[in-house]
Amino acid sequence: MCTAVTYQKSHFYFGRTLDYDVDFDEDYDLEDEDDYDFDVEDDEDDDSSVLTDSSYETVEDYLNSPTGTKEIDAIKELFEGTLDVDAYAVNNDMYYDYKYLTQYDYSSIETIKKSLDESLETNASVFEGVVDTMELLVTGEVTLTVIYRNADGTVITERSYTN
Repeated sequence: MCTAVTYQKSHFYFGRTLDYDVDFDEDYDLEDEDDYDFDVEDDEDDDSSVLTDSSYETVEDYLNSPTGTKEIDAIKELFEGTLDVDAYAVNNDMYYDYKYLTQYDYSSIETIKKSLDESLETNASVFEGVVDTMELLVTGEVTLTVIYRNADGTVITERSYTN
């Protein structure tokens, strides 16, 4: 089973594909709204959360800002022990660079590449959402390239997303 998880903080999104066995027969009761520290009412006329002006000149500026740095650090914590994650940008070309901590041999790479390519396709909307969000924060068009590397740094696969 392939499940996509999106991490959202402020105006920054980060997607990850998780391959876990999950029992979908479990029920969760979320009826008591007082247990949550957020407003659950939907006000379709309120567009105060939509950014209309660019706050940063480039994605690189955003990622180097205190807000961007905090969000990248939080993302790195999510993958700690599984993957080394580097999120960086050159102007408006943004990169999510995942490096496995385990070195996979050549005989495994084709299977891993096929699975990662399928995941990148399945989760395209998550990564396109990152591009959409970043384009609200910066001036100009944004490209996001997701790269997966073996532990030795060789590229297993990559894919770019734009609008």
